[in-house]
Amino acid sequence: MSRNIVEIVKRYSEFCQITKSFDRNLKMLKYHSVENGKVRAEFTVTEDHVDNEGHLHRGMTTTLIDMTSIRALFTHRNGFVGMSINMHISYLQPALLGDVVYIDAEVFKILQLSGPRPMGLVDVELSKKNEMRAENVIARGQHSLTPYLQEHKKNV
Repeated sequence: MSRNIVEIVKRYSEFCQITKSFDRNLKMLKYHSVENGKVRAEFTVTEDHVDNEGHLHRGMTTTLIDMTSIRALFTHRNGFVGMSINMHISYLQPALLGDVVYIDAEVFKILQLSGPRPMGLVDVELSKKNEMRAENVIARGQHSLTPYLQEHKKNV
């Protein structure tokens, strides 16, 4: 992975530690690798991440899939920083308070459509640590993204 990408991910992680914005919800992520269209991270489910039943909140799961897929796409050789087109998530079983969760995101494909902008397809899987068997998968997501438009970036 290029030094520039490492620095960007490091700065973003530091930003998550101090911000009051929504990104603060990702301060618990520990990145193991971020390179070549793949991201591997982990975190421990705390009270900040669970719903009223003590399960990893589905909105948190969605956020994790969104943000890790963006990083995977950014590090792909033909990648870009993208905005979501579509996201499909299968919630297979709950993660509980205290569970350690792995997140694996990988760029599946970059499509060059008929227009000027490509579309990135990223697969993401959340699973319980040390239990990569299919019956221990918490959620699977597929995320479609396209590059930000310059005029959109000005308003963000």
